[in-house]
Amino acid sequence: MSQTLKSTPKNESNWKIFFNIFPASVASQLVFMSVGVINALMAAKVSVAAMAAIGMIGSIYWSFNSLGLGLLSVVLSKMSFAFGQGNYSQVGNIHRQTYYVILLASIFIIGCDLILAFNLDLFHLSPEMIAIAKPYMLLCCLNVPLFIFIVHLRNINACIAYTLPTLIVSILGLILIVPLNFIFMYQDLPFIGFNPAHSAFSHIIINLAYISVMLLIFKYKSNLYGKLKLFNPIIVRPNWSAIKDNFKIGTPVAFQYWLENSFYALVVLLIAHLGTSIVGAHEAAMSTYSVAYALAISGSASITSIVSRRLGEQRRDLAQNLFRNVIYFLIIFNIFSGMALILFRENIADLFISNDQVAHDIAQNLLIFLAFANFFDNIYACFLGYLISFRDSRFAFLVAFIVSWCLGIPLASLFALTDWLGVGNYGIYAYWTVFICIPLVASAVCFIRVQRKWHTISDQALYQRLEHNLN
Repeated sequence: MSQTLKSTPKNESNWKIFFNIFPASVASQLVFMSVGVINALMAAKVSVAAMAAIGMIGSIYWSFNSLGLGLLSVVLSKMSFAFGQGNYSQVGNIHRQTYYVILLASIFIIGCDLILAFNLDLFHLSPEMIAIAKPYMLLCCLNVPLFIFIVHLRNINACIAYTLPTLIVSILGLILIVPLNFIFMYQDLPFIGFNPAHSAFSHIIINLAYISVMLLIFKYKSNLYGKLKLFNPIIVRPNWSAIKDNFKIGTPVAFQYWLENSFYALVVLLIAHLGTSIVGAHEAAMSTYSVAYALAISGSASITSIVSRRLGEQRRDLAQNLFRNVIYFLIIFNIFSGMALILFRENIADLFISNDQVAHDIAQNLLIFLAFANFFDNIYACFLGYLISFRDSRFAFLVAFIVSWCLGIPLASLFALTDWLGVGNYGIYAYWTVFICIPLVASAVCFIRVQRKWHTISDQALYQRLEHNLN
């Protein structure tokens, strides 16, 4: 890992910076998402309904939280651009203004969560699922600002290409999840009784521990973080111009993230009436997908950070070379990981489902779809990370909206829930076919955008755009 900020960024190769960020970022993301998978596995020991309810709310919770993830990806782009310029103290200025971005985003996301939590009965869920899902979602509201702040802390580490603390602290969360869940998920506790939904307390405790340890590292690892002046001062008055600019650029990215992730959450609600077995199989596949998607998220964030840094150095050639090489790297990696996923699909299904043969068989089939969907998702995530580096947020939003919602959902629902075209009812498989088609089409459209705009714009026009309102 990079150990000092005293080295000149321009003297470091793309691959050195990439492998300073990417491996630890993937590992920490895997650990972070594995906490959710372990939660689902432990809930499955209670009942399929418990796993389905917690998995369903987890999907919805993640879809709304992805709004914050999208907003902060723009903040990461700005911090990395300033770092590439050698303007280290500006990273601290951006960091302090991000407090207000996180606060405003959290209020909005919690409002959305509460509206849905009090209207779960509209989706025809079983009484057992509602009894678990509703309190779980209400408790998850407490986690919203914690999760978004954690994403920001991780972005700071990605900005300076030092992600080892992110990995170490994430492992702490992985260690804590099982003993905490044994208490909150399985025990009949005083005052609150027994409900698998209480496992949300485990996540709250883990996130608080994560933030506390990470802030201590920032404070006392002065040789790495001192130049950034993250706590000098600790807090400042809001710069509404900078905050407005973050929301102006970040909101399209936020809703682009939400459109994609809410598509998966919406599918859960659309298939809920098909029964617990279908929902359980879908959630087993989605829990596996959440682990596989760690690669896509880490690749996207790494590209955003390094490309923004190179643009700050005015080394556009290195930015383009990095993007191309990372795409090639992920294509090769995903071919092998997809083959492994298909080969071991029965073993993976066994981890989630043991007492429902129908759900087990469907889950195995969905894992085949997942292997292909994840391949194209990783490529699309890389294009998204690249476009965010240029702050081309509106285009990314339009692509996601048109491909996912205007085309994907209507077509999938047509084939899944009706036989209007005379070809039968494909149910859950129609939605998973669309999970493959959406990133495939979106990647093709983004490729055209990159080639025709961002690889042809003049250097002067590009750098003027990126310098605008860098606060």
